Amino acid sequence: MKSIYKLALAAITASAAITALASAKSISGTVKSFDSEAPLSGAIIRVVGESNQTITDDLGRFRLSNVDSEDQIEASYFGYGSSRLSAQANELEFFLGENVINLDPLLVSGGKSGQVKALNIQRSANNLANIVSADAFGNFPDENAAEALQRISGVSIERD
Repeated sequence: MKSIYKLALAAITASAAITALASAKSISGTVKSFDSEAPLSGAIIRVVGESNQTITDDLGRFRLSNVDSEDQIEASYFGYGSSRLSAQANELEFFLGENVINLDPLLVSGGKSGQVKALNIQRSANNLANIVSADAFGNFPDENAAEALQRISGVSIERD
């Protein structure tokens, strides 16, 4: 009699496992840039609320296994934000970066006013002088002020 109960329990457990496997599916798709439709390689695709995730290949394609039809799938890419779609379809297509704001190029130019001032003071000095601006000292690869001073002509350091 106990063996019948064990057999029935095993059949119920197997049926539940088969039902769970039948509801889980694999989905695939692509992740592209919104503005250029270029594939986004390395985008993270994950099931929201679970640890199930994958990464897109060089062509922006992915395949994600063990997904339930009710799951939400999220695609994210650094700098482009993220987007969510329902896992009801077997093929998903994400377009990321719709809310990205492209700014005009930023031109950064450094003023050489410190160096120019140092050269003018050196040029107009009444005696022999070697003037170095603080900006120039900051660009030297030396570890301390003594090593930076040895770069000035006529200055030498002695180590003991």
